[in-house]
Amino acid sequence: MVLIYGVLAAPVEDDPVQEFENGNRMFSAALYKELVKETSDNIVISPLSLDAILSLTYEGAIGETAAEFVSGLHLPNSNEKVQRAYRTVLPKLESSSDTLELLSANRIYIAEDVVLEDEFSSIAANVYRSGVAQIGFSDSTAAADEINRWVEEETNQKVRNLIDSSNIDANTRMVLVNTLYLSGQWRQPFQTYPEPRSFYRSKDDAVYVTMMLAEQYVNYWKNDELNARFVELPLQGANISMVIALPNEVDGLADLENNVELVLRTPPKVCLLRPVEILLPRFSVETKTKFVPVLQNLGIQRAFSRRAQLSGISSTDKSLYVTDVIQKTYLNVTEGGIEAAAATEDVKSALPDVLVPFIQFEADRPFLYYIRQNGVILFSGRYVGP
Repeated sequence: MVLIYGVLAAPVEDDPVQEFENGNRMFSAALYKELVKETSDNIVISPLSLDAILSLTYEGAIGETAAEFVSGLHLPNSNEKVQRAYRTVLPKLESSSDTLELLSANRIYIAEDVVLEDEFSSIAANVYRSGVAQIGFSDSTAAADEINRWVEEETNQKVRNLIDSSNIDANTRMVLVNTLYLSGQWRQPFQTYPEPRSFYRSKDDAVYVTMMLAEQYVNYWKNDELNARFVELPLQGANISMVIALPNEVDGLADLENNVELVLRTPPKVCLLRPVEILLPRFSVETKTKFVPVLQNLGIQRAFSRRAQLSGISSTDKSLYVTDVIQKTYLNVTEGGIEAAAATEDVKSALPDVLVPFIQFEADRPFLYYIRQNGVILFSGRYVGP
């Protein structure tokens, strides 16, 4: 059996990256819709992290199992296109500077008697940049500890205890792990609002929260069809930004979530920088999700049964199947940035010396958000209050 764990435009036929970005958005929306059926709490997921490790598994699939991966993940329609897309996307997930750290890593843990197919090993290393480590699964505690140590190192200690020893036993043949870690400073930092403000979890339920304030020129747009407004908050470097989708009504989040495919679209090309006074809660969210039922609902079913056709993975074990897909994701939004580790000075952003009215954008009600790099959704989620 195999365990898989993951931590963090219209398609153009001859452009695998454009196809992949479009598919990533559709997969992100489908995941989101499934997750909000099960919980009313804050959530954060990394669609790309999950996509990457499942796409690697797809490389060893054949027949109907492979077809279900393509359909459920909204992948380009050939292995070659998927590989071309990941050869472009994954290198962009590596950036390290004083203001931005973006890290992605894959690792395959295999039982000591498992031998990977040469072609799968080559694709894993050269396309998905995945390392391979042999491990003794019979000692489940030691195996879980080793995997968790690696995940903690790759996520700067932010994701801990991804895998429990009860999820592994002597029959475990393979564990695939993907990590995606982002720590970045806002291009224009926020400052702490001087006093707590009301956050309306519903029309009849308000709590006080710490708000962050910024007066910035940012991408701002309205969507009357969604009855919502949007701002895009850029980080420093690597073309990464966080988009906040704020419903106009206090109880409008459900309507937004029903149309999440439209919410996740790339900001409109006509979107212009506008002067906006932004009030955003300081918040932190951590989510651990078991994705097998979700993925089954999206049509990926054979891979999680003994009908799985994953013969392209191992030359020694042709009866592999997936038993678990678990993701643990952490997001921290502060005045300095997303996952900002260092303190930043409490200074207002420099604005042009022109008298223009500021648009008021106060996120004082449940909202949806996503973090994107170019056209790829790295993280998505919702904040419904403390």
